[in-house]
Amino acid sequence: MRKKCAMYAKKQLTIIAVAALLVSVSLFYGVAPSMGMASGAPLTTVPANASHAGTNDQKNLSTVSAGNASPSSVRATQVGASVASSAPTKVVTATTTLTPTTLTITANTTTPATNQPFTLSGTLTANGTPLPGKTINLGRFDPSGTWSPDGTTTTATNGTYTFTLSESTPGNYYYQPVFPGDTTYSLSYTGLYVNVVA
Repeated sequence: MRKKCAMYAKKQLTIIAVAALLVSVSLFYGVAPSMGMASGAPLTTVPANASHAGTNDQKNLSTVSAGNASPSSVRATQVGASVASSAPTKVVTATTTLTPTTLTITANTTTPATNQPFTLSGTLTANGTPLPGKTINLGRFDPSGTWSPDGTTTTATNGTYTFTLSESTPGNYYYQPVFPGDTTYSLSYTGLYVNVVA
């Protein structure tokens, strides 16, 4: 019986000695048993495309260089996902249908003399309804075919507009009023020839 107790005690002492030796070696080499890595040693960054990235292996997570990042951001970084990523948004482009417009033009005379004032006038409407406060731009082609802007005006409360002009050179002129359109109404234009005589 004594012999068995002595053997048992000797066995226990051997186990304690081995355990103490392991702890000493761990402390000597700076190994943190709970982390499985050297204390004070730089963290090892796990590539996002590593074969074990994205697993639940806690050792892999403990070796990710995350700084002050939260565990969730570490996991996102480890699997190559963007931490601040969001679901793509679908872009919807609204199509607006513009209301068609009609622009008219008349002249008090189509054969004015040189330097004689003449009047161009007309009306801007949308489905027969006059449009007040709309911009009308006037363009002109002279007898040589050169185009130039020739004034801007705004429609009155009844949708009408007026330009008073005169030309110093005889010839055939073409006048083109244009409504450029807006967010509600579409572009429209018209034209008229005026033959200025000497």
